[in-house]
Amino acid sequence: MSASGRARREAIRMLAAERLTPGDKTADIAADLRIGIRQVEKWHSTFNHGGIKALRSKGPHTVSRTSAGR
Repeated sequence: MSASGRARREAIRMLAAERLTPGDKTADIAADLRIGIRQVEKWHSTFNHGGIKALRSKGPHTVSRTSAGR
């Protein structure tokens, strides 16, 4: 995923986190943000275990092939 894609996804996670705190239903959050209910449930679990910091992007999963010294 590109850096802009990661930033976009992180922004959505932060919007969801704002609504998880007051206790909105996951189905309502998912519908409003146009994402899957299961994804909101995963984020809720992550949020409960590590707070807002745990929802922040950790960067790319792998190094791109073009930057690996080719």
